[in-house]
Amino acid sequence: MWQKVWAKVKEWGWLVLAAIVGLFLLGQKPRWVKEKEREIKQRDSAIEKIKDEREKLKDKADEIKSSLSDFDKVVKEQDEKIAAAGKVEKPDPLTDPGDIAGFIKDRSRRK
Repeated sequence: MWQKVWAKVKEWGWLVLAAIVGLFLLGQKPRWVKEKEREIKQRDSAIEKIKDEREKLKDKADEIKSSLSDFDKVVKEQDEKIAAAGKVEKPDPLTDPGDIAGFIKDRSRRK
């Protein structure tokens, strides 16, 4: 009698074990689906990186654009200073030989 019971337990045990393994295998996704999901994740992460870089570049462009008006002001001020510096009165030409000798002497001492 125990042999019949043991035979039934073994038979049902194998069936239960086979059912559990079958459910485990059916619950998994096929390999190609896993590969496609991985490719999609990689593509999404690459897109996200590009969006972040584009946002940073946009911020830099806005910063440069806002500072452009300041740059124009500085350029105008510098142009005015240069124009003002160009209006320096020229000294009288050296016509006296004593003045020429003094000028040469001063220049030779500066070296």
